[in-house]
Amino acid sequence: FQGKVVCDFIKVTPKTEGNLVFVTSSSLTKMVPLADFRTRMPSEGLLSVNVSESNEKLIGVYLSETPEEDLIVISTSRGYASKILVSNISLQARPSMGRKMIRMKEENEVCVSLVGSKIANSEKMLVLFITNKGIGKFVSVAELLEKKTTSGQSASFLAIKLKPEDKLRKNVICAKDEQLVVSTRSGKTVRIDADSVRQNSRVAIGGRIINLNDDDEVASITVV
Repeated sequence: FQGKVVCDFIKVTPKTEGNLVFVTSSSLTKMVPLADFRTRMPSEGLLSVNVSESNEKLIGVYLSETPEEDLIVISTSRGYASKILVSNISLQARPSMGRKMIRMKEENEVCVSLVGSKIANSEKMLVLFITNKGIGKFVSVAELLEKKTTSGQSASFLAIKLKPEDKLRKNVICAKDEQLVVSTRSGKTVRIDADSVRQNSRVAIGGRIINLNDDDEVASITVV
């Protein structure tokens, strides 16, 4: 992948069936059958989303084996989130562009994270919102609102209040009895219990999850 970077990866087996949901930075969203991707690909891979703008990029992929039972949460750099039923996402061919699913609220706002969950688990599962500066909080999946605009796009709602100089980095879905591993660009890593992170309402500011130097940022977060 000369000149490119890996965005996401998903573990599957030869027996896995379902659809892949793709989301780009401008909220172009589409669903493609997993069967459309051969197991023996050319080294350059196969086009999954036809991205036309030079600054457009893929931000996440989610495997949905049962679309009627799944939901996704797309979050933006300014802390807004949109909850979408996977069954409302159109099934398309690989080379197509997809459809913009979110109406952005602020200038220069982009989508930065995609997570998914079973609808049946939405009452007990939590979404962790963490910023570049290490501020984070949990919001219940059930508390995130699901609503469409008059244009048919999904409305986004504030999920974490950010300081002007900070941006949302990533989301993960987990339960309170799990643990989180947070790593920074400088190589610092911390492992914490999920139940040590505060759970707040959507519009609240989060708490400090990891202490960072001024020139450091959160790079990744993993549920273990």
